[in-house]
Amino acid sequence: MSSRIVAGFDGSAASLAAVRFAAAAAAAAGAALRVLHSRLPIAGYTLLLPAGRVARGDPARWLVERACDALRHDYPGLDVSTVATDVGAAVALLRASRSAGALVIGRTGHGTGRRSPVGSTARRLTAGASAR
Repeated sequence: MSSRIVAGFDGSAASLAAVRFAAAAAAAAGAALRVLHSRLPIAGYTLLLPAGRVARGDPARWLVERACDALRHDYPGLDVSTVATDVGAAVALLRASRSAGALVIGRTGHGTGRRSPVGSTARRLTAGASAR
């Protein structure tokens, strides 16, 4: 297994749970953790960030860094890196997974209602995955 685990984070509760799970797995395996966030349209951050935060700096970077602050505290020896990318989530995660030992995402994200058991990113990743 590669010494890196990649986790997708979109700011949803499901993705935060996935990132926490990935951190525990990485710590147990002695692996590094890379948390990847695909930038949302700017309006998407208004519901995820504190009032006024969207107008200052890079909201995508701020969101993913805040999510990882707790991981760094809970797992002080864990090598945690973050990526905020303009590439769509499924494509970015597929690319990142090529050099990773594991890929972890939440079951659903922001856009999934009760009609679907998995979100669109999960469906795209399944369709684009290649077995080794």
